[in-house]
Amino acid sequence: MAKASPPNVFKAYLEQFQKDFSLFLRLRSEEIIQGGRVVLTFIGRSIDDPRSKDCCLYWELLAKSLLDLAAKGLVVEADIHTFNLPYYNPYEGEVREIIKMEGSFDIDKLETFSINWDANDDISNKDFVFEKDQCGRNVANIVRAVAEPMLVSHFGDDIIDELFKRYAEYVGNDFNTVFKSLPFFCEKFGKEKRDLCGQHYFITGVPGSFYHRLFPSKSLHFFHSSYSLHWLSKVPEGISNNKGNIYMAKASPPDVFKAYLEQFQKDFSLFLSLRSEEIIQGGSVVLTFIGRSIDDPRSKDCCLYWDLLAKSLLDLAAKVKTDIDTFNLPYYNPYEGEVREIIEMEGSFDIDKLETFAINWDANDDISNKDFVFEKDQCGRNVANIVRAVAEPMLVSHFGDDIMDELFKRYAEYVGEYLCVEKTKHINIVLTMTKKVKSE
Repeated sequence: MAKASPPNVFKAYLEQFQKDFSLFLRLRSEEIIQGGRVVLTFIGRSIDDPRSKDCCLYWELLAKSLLDLAAKGLVVEADIHTFNLPYYNPYEGEVREIIKMEGSFDIDKLETFSINWDANDDISNKDFVFEKDQCGRNVANIVRAVAEPMLVSHFGDDIIDELFKRYAEYVGNDFNTVFKSLPFFCEKFGKEKRDLCGQHYFITGVPGSFYHRLFPSKSLHFFHSSYSLHWLSKVPEGISNNKGNIYMAKASPPDVFKAYLEQFQKDFSLFLSLRSEEIIQGGSVVLTFIGRSIDDPRSKDCCLYWDLLAKSLLDLAAKVKTDIDTFNLPYYNPYEGEVREIIEMEGSFDIDKLETFAINWDANDDISNKDFVFEKDQCGRNVANIVRAVAEPMLVSHFGDDIMDELFKRYAEYVGEYLCVEKTKHINIVLTMTKKVKSE
């Protein structure tokens, strides 16, 4: 079951559980003496809605991992459509109803309790430190132990290692890291603001792409997007001639620049249109994302960051199993003029203010940091670690993970050497907008 499943799927799963659990109760009632006792422990869900996160998300991430393998040709997508798990997380109300209807047992006590997906992440474990990669692997190992026999019987065992590696990445992604930090944020905020947490605001997560609808119509007064919109919905089409590059570069053919711009225009316009449906008239929007300083897309603050990574990949060409020329990043650094033009063309918002500011590639190299001493190797590593955190999942899915350590070691060296000569900066665009008030 998943959020996108048709209603008859939820109905079928519930009916199968009702049938199976009723049969289980009847069979046990024949085996147990009158007055005998039964204790049952099993996985359920917290609310009546079967689309809840604690019911579906666990397996949606596995389905997403399978679809990733289909995109690479490792799994036939039609085979995914014919595979469903024989599994159901019941709501406690459903359990009570079935027991009552079957009639063999009286419920003495029914309780629910929750544990984190990663059982090591326990409030009583004072030595626990959240580390997303390790937590992702912990959860993936548990799911693998349970689900691998069913998966192997349907898909074969050749894909299993790759499948659960991807699953671990999805489970431990930054979205989950944010939510792991919330208890500490609430505790700190409560101390500073006299325990307002939970009284004046609520926190929720809405999984999905910001290039799709996320919220109910006219439900938002304020929307903020931080460092997301430079990521495109997909790699632009028609750039197979971008040889030796992984992004726009000085040597890229003109049609590559055109394709990247058109994809950004399409994606940013769609983003604005979708948010305009969710925000009330007069509502506010604040956006922050990476841009570039001049109109020319061949500028250093646009391309050089990724040119050095492409150079590092080309150094490892003999060790790379997949053609470097078939990899391009779904990324675009827009110029502020392009941003203004798209907003005006889409027509849903008025720009209140648009500003740009620059920060060094190595954020530790800050004029306000009086203790900072430039050291090329350390600065190179600092920048490489940031890029690795962002780009590694995409690189691993295309090239595999065997080269990652060496790739980013080389990248750190190139960055360090370059920063000795010139301190190139990231250009950040910050803009505030107001949803237009339409006359009736």
